[in-house]
Amino acid sequence: MEIKTNIAKAQLGDQVAFTFLLDYYWNEVYGFMLKRTENESDAEDICIETFAKAFAKAQMHLEGDTPLVAFERLAEDCLGEVTGDVSWS
Repeated sequence: MEIKTNIAKAQLGDQVAFTFLLDYYWNEVYGFMLKRTENESDAEDICIETFAKAFAKAQMHLEGDTPLVAFERLAEDCLGEVTGDVSWS
């Protein structure tokens, strides 16, 4: 329940709620990107970009996905922007 509450608050621009989500999901999203980039610095940069975009644009469109999957999809988009290659998935 705490996750759903914080997602709803983050969607309304609550920075404390968003920080909770960042802390909660950072390691999983970072690991997801590290597997794809095989570079710690790139994985960290993409994670920063992912969470920044999620907060700035309130991109928490779950549409049946778990919050982790939503963050991973956004991270995939960021990776595509960084590499210029959207065919890596």
